[in-house]
Amino acid sequence: MGPANRVGGPMGVLADFIVATEADASEYDGSAKIPDSHRAQHKRLTEVELGTLYHITQGKPVDDDTLYDFNVIRVVDDGEQLTTELLPDLIVRLAAASNDDLDGWAEVWSETDELSCDADDVRPILDDLRRLSRLAAAERKSVYLWNCV
Repeated sequence: MGPANRVGGPMGVLADFIVATEADASEYDGSAKIPDSHRAQHKRLTEVELGTLYHITQGKPVDDDTLYDFNVIRVVDDGEQLTTELLPDLIVRLAAASNDDLDGWAEVWSETDELSCDADDVRPILDDLRRLSRLAAAERKSVYLWNCV
C-alpha cells in the first residue's frame, strides 16, 4: 500500500493533482487527458487536508473559517466529483519550498487530526505538490485538486 493510501480523508476518495488552465481543469474527469508530467495521483486528500497544509506553510494555527476557501471549479453528481483550485499563496509557498521546509511541514502535517500518520507517509505528497507548483509557475497555470468518491 502506497503512502497516499494511509493518509487523509475518507477511504475511497481519489485525489488527482493537476497542472492546467481553468478550462482544462473544468473538463478533467480522472482520464489521461492531462500528461503524466502534469499530474500526481493520490488518495484520501481533500480541501480539508490542504487547508490544514496551507496554514502550516504559513506557520499559523489551523483556522476552521478558512479551511474551505478553495475556488470550486466543477461539481458533478452532487459532489461525487469535485474540482477545486489550490490557493495561489499555497502554490507559491510550495514552489519556493526547500527540502528542509518540506521536512518540517511533513512533520507537522502528519501529526494533525486530519492525517494522523508518519511524516514519511506525507513527504512524497509534498514532493509532488512542490514539483507541480513549480511547473504551474513556469507555465503560468494553476494546480487543481480533483476528488472522486
